[in-house]
This record gives sequence, C-alpha cells and structure tokens, in this order.
Amino acid sequence: MAGGPDSLLYVPGSSLQGIDHFGYTVADGEGNERMGSVVVETRARELVVYLKLDETAGTDAADSSGYDHGGELRGDFTFEAGSVPGHHGRALKLAGVDGEYLSLGSDSDFDLQKGLTAAIWFRVDGFGGAGGESLVAKGGDAWRLTRDGTGAALRFTLTGVQVGGSAAGELRGRLLVNDGGWHHAVASYDGG
Repeated sequence: MAGGPDSLLYVPGSSLQGIDHFGYTVADGEGNERMGSVVVETRARELVVYLKLDETAGTDAADSSGYDHGGELRGDFTFEAGSVPGHHGRALKLAGVDGEYLSLGSDSDFDLQKGLTAAIWFRVDGFGGAGGESLVAKGGDAWRLTRDGTGAALRFTLTGVQVGGSAAGELRGRLLVNDGGWHHAVASYDGG
C-alpha cells in the first residue's frame, strides 16, 4: 500500500485474484485514532464482454465472456430483421438509423480507466453524409471508435486522457473502410 496524505492506494500481488482484505488506522497526530478495514475483489485483466452477434431472433445479444454482460437492441430493431451472414458466422446489420443500436447498459466493468482494448469486425457498404458514426463506444464521450468526421477512415478517442495538451487522446486511421469488405479494427489504450 502507498498513497499521499489524502489517499490510499492498494496494489495487490500480481498473482492475486479473488477476495482480499486489509486493515488500516487513521491518526490525527493528537492521539485520536480510528481503525477500519477494506474488502477488495481483484480480477485479472481479461475479456470483459464478447458478443458474437450470432442470434437470429429477439432483441437480446448473449455475452460469451462469462461476465453476463449481454446486450439489448434498441429502437425498432430485431435480430430477425438485422441478422446477416458475417465474417465469422452471423453478423448484425445496422442501417445507420438514429436510435437503432446495441446497448450494454452502464455496468461499472466498462469504466476502464487503467487501459482497454475494443475490437470489432465490421463491413461498411457506404457511409451516410452526417459523419462521426460510432462503431463501438462507452456513452456519448468516454471512449469511442468512430468514423473520422465525414471521411472514410476511423478514429479512436479517449476523453479525459491528456495528449499533447488536448482534453482527449485521439488516434486516426488512414485505411479507408467504406469499400464493402470486412475489416477488423482494434483500439487499445494501456493506461499510461
């Protein structure tokens, strides 16, 4: 454990997974003390959600990661209408209609501040005129892999990450992805 005067940093051993606990004492320098304890669940850095999107009916997308983070289609959209042959098995065809998307909710497992990797297989037959379409995102502005403006390449943005004095870290791709072919995009941030 380490930390400053107003903080406490707990760093578990590299092999620890599961439940751990520790006790602490807070003193004010005038003889007053209080004791407490903390219980912590540690998990390995691993896959948090894996959606195959191979469903052919309904609006629920099953999570194959083991964390039960299934998704739900939103808007006037079902797997019956959107399930198509994909690069590996089935895929979900989104038409770019506002309000139609797959939601994973707001579970704290997606608050990835120490690093993240988002990967997606996708195919674009043609982009619309508005630009900035999201392929995968956490909320409206936490992190997102999107179309870069009105161009045909991708952009990965992390809000709150300082890069060169900006309020958001950005990486821009150069490969044009609106060619009707399958592409595999991976966006990664190591937390550093």
